[in-house]
Amino acid sequence: DNVTGDITEPRMFEKCCVPFYNRQARLLHDVGKLLAIHLDGRMRPLKDLIACVDVDVVESFTLPEMGGDLSIEEAFAAWPGKAVVANIAACLCQLDRAGILEWLEAFFARLPSRNFMFELSENFPPAELRRVLPIFAEFMSQQ
Repeated sequence: DNVTGDITEPRMFEKCCVPFYNRQARLLHDVGKLLAIHLDGRMRPLKDLIACVDVDVVESFTLPEMGGDLSIEEAFAAWPGKAVVANIAACLCQLDRAGILEWLEAFFARLPSRNFMFELSENFPPAELRRVLPIFAEFMSQQ
């Protein structure tokens, strides 16, 4: 599914999604598996309800640079114990190598938890993808 606070209002999320996700989490946890749910876009309206879900991983988190409305600090504060997987911000295509590394340094300096991972789930121009991903990989290998 693709849940975002712009489309899924809190009452609907509380009524339909929270019980469903918690049921799935119980089933998965009983057999030693984790539950990751795809939550991208604007999460502020759902932030407190997401905290009530026994999900292990919030996947496809949208950073403010990409139009999300929660900072990574707010996300970890609201969802203790959950891992966050965030999209690599496509706007980084506009930066040169030094700018990307500067952004990454600043981001990791304020990251409140190491229970974090980047993913690529947004549209990148192919040439920029080939340029930006090696910079991310090099930086991440040093973390």
